[in-house]
Amino acid sequence: MTRSSDQKEFSVVLCAFTPSEEKVLSSAFKLSTVRSRRYAAWEGDEAPEIAIVNEDRPEGLEALRALQRRFASGTWPVLRVGAAERETESYAGISQIFYKRPVLASRILKTLDQLVAEAYQFNPEAKISDDATVDTLADLVRQAKGPAPEAAADAKKILVIDDSEAIRKMMEVKLQDQGHQVEFAVTGEDGLTRAQAQEFQLIFLDVMLPGINGYEVCRRLKREIRVRCPVILLTSKSSRIDKLRGSLASADHYLTKPLEIADLQAALERFL
Repeated sequence: MTRSSDQKEFSVVLCAFTPSEEKVLSSAFKLSTVRSRRYAAWEGDEAPEIAIVNEDRPEGLEALRALQRRFASGTWPVLRVGAAERETESYAGISQIFYKRPVLASRILKTLDQLVAEAYQFNPEAKISDDATVDTLADLVRQAKGPAPEAAADAKKILVIDDSEAIRKMMEVKLQDQGHQVEFAVTGEDGLTRAQAQEFQLIFLDVMLPGINGYEVCRRLKREIRVRCPVILLTSKSSRIDKLRGSLASADHYLTKPLEIADLQAALERFL
């Protein structure tokens, strides 16, 4: 059966988790029943479509290999769960994402969404979330699209200030594909330093940053450094109060996370 990132439900097999973590994962699957994309515990009749492997126990990989031997087409995407990422060749040729403990239901769902987008024909209209460590997603997108074009003579310089690796990688792919020059900062302090050192045509700024938050960074960008470019806030907070705080900090626009590719494109067209 051909799978796609628009499929509604995926069966998930759990490899060597403790009863307490299995309970959390089961809760995540129950939460997904009210979402457009759902996940269900594998029932054992047909091959699973996703594997979640506990890398902190040797039984995790052993269970995965046993399933792969049982089902000839055992190249399902794998969500690797562990306290720290390790070098391994056990997943050669398999789509994978590493998820650092602790196991939390909401984060697991967002990470599974990213894994599905990566493994089952990446959907360019998918949402970009920032709750996972993504190692292969950007590379796979580049392979599908071809190499990033060289920056044109009139390319815009864009600064992305965000501590999420997933957001930075996906923004890099999207912006470079359009010929823009992109720089990144992980903290607000670093972003302020870069904005003071050179001129950008657009700045994307995460609200939740280590150190000073995005609202304060935006205020300093506009009132102290006096940047002339638009500043677009990126945040999972979408209440009227949060938007008011962004306006008071002199933000030019507001995009909510998970980030819709269509919304990102619309912002680029509007401000560039």
